[in-house]
Amino acid sequence: MLSLKITTHVMVKRAVNPKSKDEVIEEKVRKKEYLFDVSRRKRIKKSEDYDVFDEVFNKSTLMTVYSMLNRGIIKDFNGTIAAGKESRIFYARGINGEELAVKIYLVSNREFRKSLIRYISGDPRFSDIPKKSQELINLWARKEFSNLQSLRGVGLRVPVPYHLEENVLVMEFIGRNSLRADLLKEAKLELKEYEIFYQKTLDFMAAAVKRAKLVHGDLGEYNIMVFDGDLVFFDVSQAVSVEHPMSGQLFKRDFENVNRFFSRKGVKTIELKDFIESIGRLDIDVDQRLLL
Repeated sequence: MLSLKITTHVMVKRAVNPKSKDEVIEEKVRKKEYLFDVSRRKRIKKSEDYDVFDEVFNKSTLMTVYSMLNRGIIKDFNGTIAAGKESRIFYARGINGEELAVKIYLVSNREFRKSLIRYISGDPRFSDIPKKSQELINLWARKEFSNLQSLRGVGLRVPVPYHLEENVLVMEFIGRNSLRADLLKEAKLELKEYEIFYQKTLDFMAAAVKRAKLVHGDLGEYNIMVFDGDLVFFDVSQAVSVEHPMSGQLFKRDFENVNRFFSRKGVKTIELKDFIESIGRLDIDVDQRLLL
């Protein structure tokens, strides 16, 4: 796994033609070191390191990270926790040594930019969709930050969002000593534990809709962690308001994904209509057509 540290104190050679302030800052941040933690991480080729760096850290992102480092919001990065189509998540330390997760949303992924518009369009919280790629990704980052705040605000267990700047989100690291918690997909549990966690997952869905007025939109075993005997729900960038035209469809899809996973583990699952009846009236359009 890549171990990345960005140093902020770098010697810069005097140039004949003075560089602009932005150019100097960019050059400082791009003077990066790649450290390989042989006691914990597998070594990878340096060429692959540079590919990852160049994909994530465009000029704007470099400036944002440099600003956070310079102001003590984060101290450094020490490895990639996860990589997906929309982002890279890095393990980091705060100025006091606290463990953090830093999520950087990718600006260069054109296909992802196209797909995310459908989750934003129709959400009353975001009336204007930016045309510029950087502004659109920044809006997507603000959407996740807002969703995390809303879910935390009603007492649901999601990562604590600490700081957002442009397309860089700093949040709680779920794990200990730089080792992330297991995904629900990875956990080895007894049937009784799966039964308890199934109910907890349904409780999360119900509370998110009724109290936070949100539908996760991509709920499943890959977006739930098992930590300290409980579940932590994450990756909520695509979560939509209950007023979104796709909310009913996404709610049904989440329910089916959850049922599919837990039924494979031997858990006796319930029908969608029974789930809806058990929690009372929903604020989303889960009508008879969607129940068919």
